[in-house]
Amino acid sequence: MASCATGNADDSGPIATEEAKATNVISALEATNVVEQFFKPTPTPPPYPTRLPAVANIRMTTDVGDQNRPTNQCMTCSRSGPLYVAAEIADLHPGQTVVASFRDDNGNEFFSGSVAIGNDRELVWIAIQWDGAGSAPGGDYAAVVSVEGPGTNDEGEPATVRTEVGSIAFRIQ
Repeated sequence: MASCATGNADDSGPIATEEAKATNVISALEATNVVEQFFKPTPTPPPYPTRLPAVANIRMTTDVGDQNRPTNQCMTCSRSGPLYVAAEIADLHPGQTVVASFRDDNGNEFFSGSVAIGNDRELVWIAIQWDGAGSAPGGDYAAVVSVEGPGTNDEGEPATVRTEVGSIAFRIQ
């Protein structure tokens, strides 16, 4: 048989490698910015938390102890001492504020208090005292707890938003 090949088997390895380099599809693709052509750029994370706060427990109390934990619970509360709403809230971040609004059964706000959050908190008790509860008329009330802070509005733009996380009904006698 006649042969067109020259050289021997030892010469075929380097020659095949040289030919592969000349036709290397991967190196040609790398030079054309495949990632930029086929993938969106990595988005910049928003400057605000993406997890919404959530309430685990909420209580009306006349006393708070260590770490703002309520030491008792009252559903019918007297006017002869301090009155707090204590809420155990998860996923709080710096820049947020926990707000409590004390309202009568007609929705009229009698008092609003707040606590600013200074560091990340996985789960924490926040107690807000109703100053002046002793002078409030007897009747049915509610304490509405919200978290206010950075987020997005309905159009997806950065804004200060208020998220209601819980409420509790009680009576003052």
